[in-house]
Amino acid sequence: MTTFDQPVRRSYVSDMNEEQYLAALKRLGLNRMQAAELLGIDPRTQRRYTSGDRDVPESTARFLRYLVETADTDAYTKLRAKYVKS
Repeated sequence: MTTFDQPVRRSYVSDMNEEQYLAALKRLGLNRMQAAELLGIDPRTQRRYTSGDRDVPESTARFLRYLVETADTDAYTKLRAKYVKS
């Protein structure tokens, strides 16, 4: 069997825990419903992230960290205006 026949295993779970997830939302000024809307996820999934019942995916954690880093920029303001209902 060659290495190409081996299944690819990737980690889709991030190291972001529920406290870090909630802290990112707070830093971004988002409530939980707004966060679900911005992330394109079902509100129930978002509640599972905040309760610790479900791990935050790596892609979601990276996106939130990027948003936190750019929270004071016009790009974030425009993104929020486009995707988040007040």
